[in-house]
Amino acid sequence: KEESPKKAKKKIQIEDVDSSAEAPKKEEAPKKARKKSQIKEVISTAEKKEADAAAALRFKEEGNAKFKARNFAEAEALYSKGLNLDPKNTAVLSNRAVVRIQLGDNAGAEADCSAALVIGIPEASQTKVLYRRAMARHAQKKNEDAEKDVLAALTLSPGNADCEKLL
Repeated sequence: KEESPKKAKKKIQIEDVDSSAEAPKKEEAPKKARKKSQIKEVISTAEKKEADAAAALRFKEEGNAKFKARNFAEAEALYSKGLNLDPKNTAVLSNRAVVRIQLGDNAGAEADCSAALVIGIPEASQTKVLYRRAMARHAQKKNEDAEKDVLAALTLSPGNADCEKLL
């Protein structure tokens, strides 16, 4: 079963506004300006972040489907849209790196992997990201840096066959 998305609650902010069009004349006693209440809907930043993260996840899932169908350019565009909404989503960064390697954008793939590592990812995912960055660096003839990444990945996952092949 598919769960319906939570409706974002909106906070209402009420502010008073001066509705008097003219300033009081000097001769007359100053009249108290009438005020109207104006209502604005304000979405809290936490709610916006939550909505953006959910939308980014949808873009990631759509990107994954395009990747499986080998539509790499479309997958990259979808992952990029997701990252525009949630720039610290390391899974989307990692997925876009793979697509960029497939498209021959090795510098972009390296940048995505580096960004994911800087943001911080679980140790289990670090092996994949280090391996992907090593592949991107190797393709750019940055062999020493690629070797460092492979060795770091092997430290995390000794005996990883993909990493050992790249050495």
